[in-house]
Amino acid sequence: MSDSKKLNRREAIKRMGIVSALTLSVPATLWGCGDSATDDSSNGGVDEYDKQRVKALEEASRKKFYSAADPDVWEGKAGSHVPAVTFVGGGIVEVFTNHEMTVEHHINAHYIKDADTGEVLGLTEYSGLDAEARTEFTLPAGVQRIIVHSCCNQHENWVADEKDVS
Repeated sequence: MSDSKKLNRREAIKRMGIVSALTLSVPATLWGCGDSATDDSSNGGVDEYDKQRVKALEEASRKKFYSAADPDVWEGKAGSHVPAVTFVGGGIVEVFTNHEMTVEHHINAHYIKDADTGEVLGLTEYSGLDAEARTEFTLPAGVQRIIVHSCCNQHENWVADEKDVS
């Protein structure tokens, strides 16, 4: 092996180390995470990305929402698509959808909205690599009623019955 190839390999390894170090040292705010300019602490830290992502999830569904009472074209799918909502206490809501989680077929998001204002209160996204579709949301003070959604990559947007917080 020639010396020039050894030097090039060494230089490449050195450069990869520099890139890795820079990547790890970049503040999260540069990636749009935790940036006070985009986070809105009044609604649990939901930022503009979350709001736009929820809008896209809603627009992607042929019908606005499916439910246990109205599964429409997805008759028989409600049991594995409608999210279960549990009030844990201290303003925390657990959301779980008992659904397979494979790359081909999975729950790709849970989100929660204020039933009175329509404001997005939280969003959790999943991939087919997640073990289950389970998350917790912390509700902001003053929220009285919520609507919880579960989105399937094959069977669209499902909604649980509206829940009173108190």
